[in-house]
Amino acid sequence: MNQNSIGNKIKELRTLQNLTQFELAEKANLSISLISKIEIQEENIKINTLKNIAKALNTNIESLLKKEDKHSLNEEVIINKLNKLDEQSKKDIEKIINQLIDYAIKKDEK
Repeated sequence: MNQNSIGNKIKELRTLQNLTQFELAEKANLSISLISKIEIQEENIKINTLKNIAKALNTNIESLLKKEDKHSLNEEVIINKLNKLDEQSKKDIEKIINQLIDYAIKKDEK
């Protein structure tokens, strides 16, 4: 994957998680200018930097390097958020999701 794609992936994950460049920089223990340069492809990414960014975004290096469509990327963000919840909250959300899916299926059948 080229540098451009990695920078775009980092920016997309960051924005999906409602993080500013400053917040990501703090979480990854990096400078805001480095995050900015990576996102706009002005800086080569060292492996340790990539590890820090991946950890800060609750993902792994492989996810940042592999090509995915937006649908898969959104699933990863949702799963990471769900993993932070307690078991009862997870069950409640699962029930709501199942109800929404059942509603969508019935609507499509009409």
